[in-house]
Amino acid sequence: MALWGAGGLKEARWVSILGPECLMDVACNFANPNQCFAWARAAFPGPGPLTLLKMSEDHTQLIYGAGDVPQGTAHVHLGYRSLADACISHWPPVPVELERAIDLTEERLMLATPPLRDATVVTNGDIIRRLLAGSVSEPPQMVSMTTEEVEQEFQRLASVSLGRPMGHAGAVANRYDAAALLLLRELMHHWGVAGIVLPAVHL
Repeated sequence: MALWGAGGLKEARWVSILGPECLMDVACNFANPNQCFAWARAAFPGPGPLTLLKMSEDHTQLIYGAGDVPQGTAHVHLGYRSLADACISHWPPVPVELERAIDLTEERLMLATPPLRDATVVTNGDIIRRLLAGSVSEPPQMVSMTTEEVEQEFQRLASVSLGRPMGHAGAVANRYDAAALLLLRELMHHWGVAGIVLPAVHL
């Protein structure tokens, strides 16, 4: 089953299938990868590869697989705060800072090579939700973006670094936001994933 088509995500079943326990696991707790991946696979049945993503201040973790059980996990020793503190000193960032951040991110991603080609990334981290769902009026809604759409968001940030008005930065409001968006963009491009899903929030 192809989860992504020309119009974006084909299967949008997180709203009805995933409960609060899985959302908390995706957002906060990777201690039980088998259980969390099983919930994800229930929402997206079929052979399409899935990747659960947790981006924190100092590291990024993934659980990935193409079947009913996870194939493995990956740990990147880089998060949005550590990336910003190492490379981005200004807000808005200047172009050389974005270039340094891209170089450092690529260097760290090269140390982990999970098989994520054409995978759907699933995450519920607060900073990514705010960046990608900033234009959504109702936070509980599911949000999905292709890798190309995430690239467009990054290019808006890059245009601000080159002098365009701050309004072009969208939901990116500080250097930590900038680092999170850059890290997500590089991860998606470097590992060839198809898109990202932010599950609906169950209140």
